[in-house]
Amino acid sequence: MKFYKMIILIILFVGCQKSKVQSIKITKESFLDIKKLKGEQIEIKGLLDPFRYHLIRDTLVIVENNQTDDNYFELFNIKTKQKILEFGQRGKGPNELLSAQLLNNSSDSKNNNSQLFVYDVVKRRLSEYNIDSLMRNGSQKKIKTMDFPSSVKSFTYMENNKFICYNSFFLESADFYNDTEEVFFYSEKDNLSGPDISNCKFFVSNVTGANILYSAEHNKILVANTHLNKLDFYGKDLELKKSIIGPETAKPEYTFLEKSKMVKFKRGRSFYSYGSGVVSNNSIYIIYTGAISYRFDRPNTLPQVEVFKLDWNGNLIKRFVLDKFIFTISLSNDEKYLYGTSINNKGEIILIKYNLI
Repeated sequence: MKFYKMIILIILFVGCQKSKVQSIKITKESFLDIKKLKGEQIEIKGLLDPFRYHLIRDTLVIVENNQTDDNYFELFNIKTKQKILEFGQRGKGPNELLSAQLLNNSSDSKNNNSQLFVYDVVKRRLSEYNIDSLMRNGSQKKIKTMDFPSSVKSFTYMENNKFICYNSFFLESADFYNDTEEVFFYSEKDNLSGPDISNCKFFVSNVTGANILYSAEHNKILVANTHLNKLDFYGKDLELKKSIIGPETAKPEYTFLEKSKMVKFKRGRSFYSYGSGVVSNNSIYIIYTGAISYRFDRPNTLPQVEVFKLDWNGNLIKRFVLDKFIFTISLSNDEKYLYGTSINNKGEIILIKYNLI
C-alpha cells in the first residue's frame, strides 16, 4: 500500500511541476505601446550579389552574398560606404565554404562582439572567424570549425563552445509527432551529441524551424517558431518556463509522402510567423510576419511586417509597425536604430534603416 501511495505522490508532484509552465494568448491589441515606422534606404555601391545585411559594432555592415562569387561576405563601413575586405572563400578546400549563412545578434555572450559564426549547410560545418583578426590582417588563416549532426535545424551560440540547437525532427503536430525534444545542447568539447533520433518515424525538417535567442545575463532562451505563432521561453537548464501564443492563429496544413516518410506543406504553401531576432541587454526585438504564406520571387506581394519588443520575462513592451517587408534585423548599441534586409519592387536586396525613437 505504501508503494502505491508513493507512486501517486510522484505523479502528483510531476503534474504540479509541469503546470508551472505559464501559457499566455495574446492579440496585437495586447501591446499598449504601438509605433509606426517609415524606413530609409541606405545605398552601398559596388556590391557583389547581396542577399542579407548584418550591422555589427554600429559602424560595420557585413553583406552576405549569393552563391555566384569567390567570397560569400563583404565588410563595409556604414558611414563611408567603403569596402574594407572580403572573406569566406567559396570552394571545397578545408577552410572553404560550399554554402554560407552568418549567425549574428542572437546572443549577448561576452565574446559575441568579436566572434563571427558562419554555417555551411551543405557540409553541416560551423566556421568561427574573428572580426578583429580579419580587419587587422585582411584575412584569417586559422579558422576553428565544428561539425553538426543532422538533427540540428538552427542554433545559436551560448558559451564555451556550447550551442543551443533546434531539433530538425521535432514538429508540434499530433499526426507527425516524433518522440524527441524541441531544443538541445550541442558541444564537441563536452561530448553533448544531441537527441537520439533513431526511432523518429517522420522527416519533418521542411516544415519545422525556429530562431533561437539567448541571454547570458538573464539565463534564458527564447525559441521563436518560424511556422507557428508561438514564443517559448526556456531556462538555462532547458526547462520550459513560459509560452506566448499569437497574435494570430497559424494553421499550416501538411501532406505525407509514404515512400520517403517526408512531411511537406500541403499545396507547397509555407506558413511564416516569427522571423529573425536580435537581443540587447534587457530586451528582445523579433520580426513578426503573421500566419501567412509568401514567396520571395513575388516582391510586389510581400507583406509589411512588424517588430515586437519584449523583455526576458516575456512581457510585451512595444509593437513597431513597419512600412516594408524585412527578413533580417540588426540593432544599434543605443537601441535608437533598427536595420533590416528588404526587397524592393524590382527584386533587389536592399538595406533599410528605421528610427525607433
